[in-house]
Formats: sequence, C-alpha cells, structure tokens
Amino acid sequence: MIKPAWLQGFHPIGFSLGVVSCFLIGEMAIFALPLFTSAIGHRFGYSVSATEMVFTAQLLSITVSSLLSSRFVHKVNKRKVALYAAAFVILGNICSAFTDSSLFFIASRIVAGCAEGLVLSAGSAACARSAAASRIYSLASLGVTALSLLIFLCLPRVLEFGGMTPSFIVMAVTIAAMTGLLLFLPAEVDTSSKEAGLLPHANISHFLLLTSTTLFFLSVNMTWFFMNEIGRRDGLELTSIGNAILIASIFSLVGPSLGVLIGNQLGFLKPIGASLIFTAVASIIITCKTGFLYFTFGFSLASMFYVFGIPYFYGLAAKIDGTGRLAAAVRGAGGIGAALAPATASVAFTWGGDIKYIGFFAVVISVVNMYILKITTNFIK
Repeated sequence: MIKPAWLQGFHPIGFSLGVVSCFLIGEMAIFALPLFTSAIGHRFGYSVSATEMVFTAQLLSITVSSLLSSRFVHKVNKRKVALYAAAFVILGNICSAFTDSSLFFIASRIVAGCAEGLVLSAGSAACARSAAASRIYSLASLGVTALSLLIFLCLPRVLEFGGMTPSFIVMAVTIAAMTGLLLFLPAEVDTSSKEAGLLPHANISHFLLLTSTTLFFLSVNMTWFFMNEIGRRDGLELTSIGNAILIASIFSLVGPSLGVLIGNQLGFLKPIGASLIFTAVASIIITCKTGFLYFTFGFSLASMFYVFGIPYFYGLAAKIDGTGRLAAAVRGAGGIGAALAPATASVAFTWGGDIKYIGFFAVVISVVNMYILKITTNFIK
C-alpha cells in the first residue's frame, strides 16, 4: 500500500508515537477519575452517586465529541486539532485541581472530555491512512493498557498523600509531556475526494461495524460494572477484588502485544472473532463459577481479549473507510456500548434473578455480533 502524499516524509516510529500519544491523552481520565471518588466527595460534599454522575458526564462528552468530530476530522489539519485539544485537556485538569466551585468543576470535566474526544478522533483518523493501521492501533492499545496499570499503581498514593489538587496537576503535567509527540502527526489536510477512500456499500458497512463495536463494548463491560456484586457473591473482600483486577491488568498487556506482532496477517474477522469467543467464555466463568481463582482468571481472560480485539475494530474501520471518518467514530460507538452496559446487566440480573444471567446475556450478544461481523466483512471482499 502506497502512502498518501500527506503521510509521506514522516518517520514511521514518530508517526506511531504521535498516534499512541493521542490515545493516551484521550483515555487517561477514563482510568483515573474513578480513583477520585472520595477526594471529590470530600471537597464538594458529593455523594458517591453524584460523583459518578460527574464521571458519566465526562465519558458522555468524550463519546459525543468523538462521534460529532468524525464527520469533519478527515478534512482538517489533524496535528493542529490534536495540539489545541490537548491544550484544553490540560486546562481542564488545571481548573479541576484548583476550583472550589462544584459547577466550575463539572464544567471543567465536560470541557476536558470534549477535548479528549477530539484528540482521539484526530489520532484515529490519521492512523486510518497508514499502511500498518491495525499494528499501530494495537501499539496504542498496549500504551493505554500500560498507562492504566501505572495509574492504578501510582495515582492512589498521590491522592492519599496530596489529595485532589496535586493529582490533577500530575495528570496535566503528564499530558503536557506527551503533547510534544503530537508534532509527529501530519499537518497537511487530506484533499482527496470524499469518496476516494471508501469501499462499495460503505454506508451499510459503516452502520454494521459501528453496531458491532457497540455490541462488543456492551457485552464485555456488563460483567465489569457488576464486579463488586460478583465479588461479594464469591465471598471476596474489596482488597481481594482489587488484587484480582491488578492481576487482570497485568495479563491484559498480553492482548495488544499479540496484536502488535500479528498486525494484519490474519485479517480482521479471525482476531475479532477470537475476542468475541474468549470474552464470552470469560463472562460465563466470571458469572457462573465462584471463588478467587475463577474470578481472577475470568477477568484476566476478558481483559486480555478485550484490548486485543479493540484495535481490529479500528483496523477494519480503516479498511472500510480510508478517509478516517469511520475510525474516528469507532471510539464513540464503543462509548455508547459501555454506557449501555450497566442498564443491560441490571435488566439481565432482574429478569433472571441470578448473576449468571448476565453471562448468558453476554454470550447471546456475542453470538449475534459474530453474524453482524460476518456480514460486514462480506462487504469488503
């Protein structure tokens, strides 16, 4: 595959680091904010549910921003978009660190979320034009997974000893340090026609892939949102649940590492299919088996193949739509799936009267998703 003119002249390692930085900046808050629950509640007098609403507002901002910006991001200077958006993410974290106004805090999180969605869109769209899109997306997934592990290990200590202000400052400084890598993103605007990078039946395959992405995020996150309830059923204390998730986070590094090695050699259907199968099996293990070992193994398996599969959804999007628009929308579709997961898991639990029905629902969703993916890939042959 020949590089488009606006990608020529960029060192592949530098370009890859630029894309990875977009994902790190865009995804950092998703892992960090849940750790702020007590600190935010203490400063503003929020209940746990009110604090979770703030998190939901930021996640929704990321999702909406990703979806809306996917309509135009292929036409603009992606380097400038990423740099300006990263500046607003930094500003949002600084404002969150020092404000004593609850309304201003909420506004700063929403602004940061919208900016994070733009950074993700710019990186996703730029990578879609690369010949090694799936491998670079896997590298980005590996970076995000490693960052989440560092956050879980380090940020609680900063919160414990310094509180909320230095923790948000650490996040702002970390993002500022990564911003320099965004200079490796292409500055040129794609001047090719709107249809130049599209395959036949693009509109149908767009809809099918975004639906598939939503279902994938939905099926995997159903058990994650019921993690504490499942742990209590198994007789696990919070420390044991935390240890299990830490082990799962370490094993999850294997997934994207495998994706970096494989790249496009197996196509898209096989890696995504493997992710659907193994995450479904993990859901059954988590919900139908009891005990620390099954709990740890189930979440480790789910984590590993969750982050293994996500880059291939981006890669398939790049294959269907070479303009980068569809790849930019994938993150938003995944956000919708994750947002629907708690309600869907609650419906499954209420309908069946047992946690195991959450696993059964996840399996049904994965089976339906396999058929959708099969139809999607038929359009690109």
